[in-house]
Amino acid sequence: MTWMPRHNSFRFLRTALVLVALMWGLGSAQASWLSPEQVQAQMQEFRRQTGVPGVAVAVLQGGQMTVQSLGVSPQARFKVASVSKSFTAAVILRLADQGKLDLDRPVTQYVPLVWQDSRGPAVTVRHLLNQTSGLSDGASGQLLTHTFTPPAELLADIAAAPLSAAAGERFEYANVNYALLALIAERVSGQSYAELLPSEVFAPLELGGEVRGDCAETPPQTAQGHTLLLRWAIPATEPHSNCLGSGNVVASAADLGRWLQENFSPSSTLLTPVQRRLMQQPGAAGDYGMGWYRIQQPDLPPYLGHGGNLVTYATHVVYDPSTQTGLAVLLDTNGPAALLTLNLLRERHGLPAVPMSSPSFWLDVVLLGLAAVALAWALWAVGRRQRWQAWAVAAPRWRVGLSLLLPILLLGVMVFAPTLAFTAPLTSWPVVLTLLPSSAGLWVAVAAILTGWAARLVFLNR
Repeated sequence: MTWMPRHNSFRFLRTALVLVALMWGLGSAQASWLSPEQVQAQMQEFRRQTGVPGVAVAVLQGGQMTVQSLGVSPQARFKVASVSKSFTAAVILRLADQGKLDLDRPVTQYVPLVWQDSRGPAVTVRHLLNQTSGLSDGASGQLLTHTFTPPAELLADIAAAPLSAAAGERFEYANVNYALLALIAERVSGQSYAELLPSEVFAPLELGGEVRGDCAETPPQTAQGHTLLLRWAIPATEPHSNCLGSGNVVASAADLGRWLQENFSPSSTLLTPVQRRLMQQPGAAGDYGMGWYRIQQPDLPPYLGHGGNLVTYATHVVYDPSTQTGLAVLLDTNGPAALLTLNLLRERHGLPAVPMSSPSFWLDVVLLGLAAVALAWALWAVGRRQRWQAWAVAAPRWRVGLSLLLPILLLGVMVFAPTLAFTAPLTSWPVVLTLLPSSAGLWVAVAAILTGWAARLVFLNR
């Protein structure tokens, strides 16, 4: 019998133990993967709590992707809103690698932008990618709009906008950063963005996505959008707005699952390791990379993700490095997609789910309740107008005037509500009414109060 040397025996034993540990770890990981039944149960509970009509989910685990849906076809496409930003970032980085632009050069080198703010010339392409340019949607006139802004007008609006901070000083999320990136990409490539993104990203990855510059444009096989009132889904049309570069991708759950694979799987077809690192690592300010956030939630390790919300669609994509799990949730209404990705991740980590009710539900209750109270007051005021006249005759004039002035002040607050709440223009009311149908309750309340006020005024003048 031949005996192995002692150190060879130890080496053999150590190798065997490592192999067993690896096999056990792989088996444990597979055992804790999200099952189709778990995903389906979470989707059903999400729809029950929120009233969202249709949801599609792509799950990436161990490099393998599955797609499930409820209320819509698994092949349905959605307007993925701001999830489009990672696609735009990829295009810009590819153009940089082709030598067509430099991330650290001023944007004025690539587009005819004459800044009114003296700090504007310092804004670089990298600042736009990291959302640290100082630009804001409100100052650029791009918040809650219901019209499409042509590129020349968009450039003029950006040039005239005051910056909220010096370039690189702080993070401020703004769609205009990525709209400007799309215009830069068009200039340096000589192609329209609707041609460039498919040729640079969709075609190499065999994605079925499409690009639309106007958010209202709806290509074939796109799920019908909705708005929610309490938990009732109402079919709605997406208002016109400029989605160029910031929210213009229309894609299916499988498309976003494949995009997660490209961004986070060990090997990639399109993106280089340097490009992926630039996109995923936060910039100098904030937790934003280039189209990806670093997200920290209680009880969970840090993960990467990005959400997207239009008026009638919502999307959320995440990747958890600790479990190598990727998720893409697509909704056919502006619902809380991030809550579904959060609960799927919590289930992946063996944690209990959190409530998934829509944040707008209780706001709907308040607004509709306000309308009901105002209607009741109007009926009361009309019925008691004689008693009010007796009070008005005896009361000081300033108190009578104040009681008549308050409804006028309320009407003024109503008209300017979008500006007060969102720094949006007065013309954004159509968007607000589509996004939050219960906001019509405010107009009902004002109409009721004005009716009661008019009844008193007419009776007083007799």
